[in-house]
Amino acid sequence: MEKHGHSQAAPAPTNVAISASSSYLLKPRFIGCLVGFLLGAMCGMGSYAIIAPFLTYVNNDLGPDPNYFWITICFTVIQAVGLTFVGRISDVFGRRWTFVGGSVISLIGYIVCVTAQSVSALIAGMCLCSAGGTTQTSFYSALGELVPLKHRFLVNGIMYFGGFPISIFGPAITAASIL
Repeated sequence: MEKHGHSQAAPAPTNVAISASSSYLLKPRFIGCLVGFLLGAMCGMGSYAIIAPFLTYVNNDLGPDPNYFWITICFTVIQAVGLTFVGRISDVFGRRWTFVGGSVISLIGYIVCVTAQSVSALIAGMCLCSAGGTTQTSFYSALGELVPLKHRFLVNGIMYFGGFPISIFGPAITAASIL
């Protein structure tokens, strides 16, 4: 927009996260959001970490099936491909409903896995777990919009360290229940 030969720049958009104060991080809604992201991330990581070390036991119980290795391969491939679409899907449908939808898909996958009577059914369940898990493990992109820049390092660190227990103790819990 020019006025008498001078260009006037549009005002910079205000970012709610940048103007937020430190007290924002202590509000119950924000803490609840972080807890939700953390539990979702633990489910997304745990669905792989718990079963991967014990595939031979699972194959012996449900099979034997020579295709049992697809249980972990489908998880990895769907996560890799699905993460590329999560951002666009959340732009279209909104962050909240994308995360809720991913959690529902994961829940259906967990039910399929728990009730699986064959390795093929377990592979199908893990595909659903992985498809839903793409939203659960992409919490870092949503945190980038919610957390002010000066606190982002701390909050991301808390989230990543919060996911360690399921990655570390998940296989031990499975071993204790199998043996």
